[in-house]
Amino acid sequence: MSATRTFRAVVDRIEGSVAVVAPDEAAAKPFDLPLAMLPPVREGAVLTFTVAEDPDATAARARDVAGLIDQLQKRRR
Repeated sequence: MSATRTFRAVVDRIEGSVAVVAPDEAAAKPFDLPLAMLPPVREGAVLTFTVAEDPDATAARARDVAGLIDQLQKRRR
């Protein structure tokens, strides 16, 4: 199982369909998230994020990319 990372961030502002989210960590830069990816929020809301790698999905993507590269190489021959 992969390690997880949890952090808090505040919704700094909402610009159209995007929330500008500012992590609590001083060195972290704000980032944009589509509102569709969030629960109903408004400016000032504190969010908790848990991030983890999905090893199975990562491996599947690597296989897909390898297959595409193989197809491209076969076309060039």
